[in-house]
Amino acid sequence: MQIAIKVLTKSKFAEGDLEQVKSEFQLLQHVDHPNIVKYLETYDDSRYMYLCMEYCPGGGLFKKITD
Repeated sequence: MQIAIKVLTKSKFAEGDLEQVKSEFQLLQHVDHPNIVKYLETYDDSRYMYLCMEYCPGGGLFKKITD
């Protein structure tokens, strides 16, 4: 299985927003739908959060919408 890892820089989040992001990741654990990329897990260290998800070839959704 191929996975994609998104790296989020913690210092770029406003105070309190990081907890909101973590809460959203917890919700993603329970989502199972063929049209939604599957969330696998999150790792973090003092500077970054690493979001591991199912790999979807073809680029990001924003690029598809704006092309």
